[in-house]
Amino acid sequence: MITKNQYYLQIFLENFLTELNTDLEKNRKIVKSLQFMVFFALGSGAPFLSIYFKQLLINSDGTPATYWIGLIFFIQTFSGIISPLIAGYIADKFKIQNRILATCAVAVFTSGILLLIPGISSLSFNSKVLIFIVAMAMNGLFLRPIVPLIDTETLTYLQTRYNNVNAYGRYRVFGTIGWIVASCFIGTVLFLTKNIIFAIICYSFSFLILAVTAFSGIKSKITTIKIPWNYLKRDTTMKLFLIFVLLFSIGFSSSIYFTGYFLHDKNVNYFIIGLVFGLAAALEIPVIFLGDKINKFLSLKAMIITGCFIIALKLLVFFIIAHTNNPLLFVGVNIISGLGHGLYFYAIVRYPESLAHKDLRATYQNLYHLVFTIGASIGMIFSSLIIEIHDSRLLILLDSLILFAAAIYFLFIPHKISKNINK
Repeated sequence: MITKNQYYLQIFLENFLTELNTDLEKNRKIVKSLQFMVFFALGSGAPFLSIYFKQLLINSDGTPATYWIGLIFFIQTFSGIISPLIAGYIADKFKIQNRILATCAVAVFTSGILLLIPGISSLSFNSKVLIFIVAMAMNGLFLRPIVPLIDTETLTYLQTRYNNVNAYGRYRVFGTIGWIVASCFIGTVLFLTKNIIFAIICYSFSFLILAVTAFSGIKSKITTIKIPWNYLKRDTTMKLFLIFVLLFSIGFSSSIYFTGYFLHDKNVNYFIIGLVFGLAAALEIPVIFLGDKINKFLSLKAMIITGCFIIALKLLVFFIIAHTNNPLLFVGVNIISGLGHGLYFYAIVRYPESLAHKDLRATYQNLYHLVFTIGASIGMIFSSLIIEIHDSRLLILLDSLILFAAAIYFLFIPHKISKNINK
């Protein structure tokens, strides 16, 4: 026989646990949706943005304005240098990741609408450049914090639900699926319509959907904590890791934005370009999904190095087969490189998480993206100069060599995981 107070306590605990499980289930769906939508949006735009600029920014002699295209990408990346760190600090300080995420996604949607203007109206060259500069500056400022915030949201959910983040790959895999669907879908649409404006439309409105998804996860309560900055100051491993990130981002960002440009130079059609980018992620799915199993045999550091080597090797093969008459070779090579992408992208989020204090998760993720953005800014100027002086084929070779150098550096730096505090 239970007392009246015991009965009410039992009812309270049952209701509390039911509500907790309901919140966790809702959060599980939200983080999967966020992963899918952000990479669907990126897969719609990233492979085709350089081609969009190439078609709209034409010099008086009829050649693409490579200098201005590189400068526009540089402005995009440069404008986003500091925003990830600010977003990470605010997210860690007030625990409002979804509020920041929704705001950033709306801003990126707005920048996408600006990008559409030169493509649907007759404007002078200078007017197009001005609009693109404003749109891409806004894009870079608000785009850069989005992925690390989503990863932080995913890691926080996993830590709350399972008291570890080993299952990260099972959530990140939805991002890979989003990228594959978007790249293949947009490539097919562009092939059928011959109008690249559809890529920009899909890119823009995907971020609007992302904002709505993020808004659904907003909590009314805002909490404030003290940030343990001394922990970060003493973390030598993180500082050495960030040097690798800088080198990697110069070569990787350059290749991502200008691979489409390179393939377009080689007269590869939109459908094949879409397949190159979309099917490249096919092998990512099993690798990322089974990332925690692979991590039992390969350390996070080994996964990053192996992934980096495979991506570098892919670019080297691209350089070698650049003059092929069979564009499907590019698809085959890129499919194999998906193994490298899977290893790298699974481990590159887990690695800083393994170093971070529990109250610095968003800061560590955004610090990684801050340095990545600095490298990407350098990569954009580097890309335009190489293409202007020589051609996009040489750029692909140099990007490959930079990635090889980054992997070798990371292989030889001292490796000591910091002791996690109150994970």
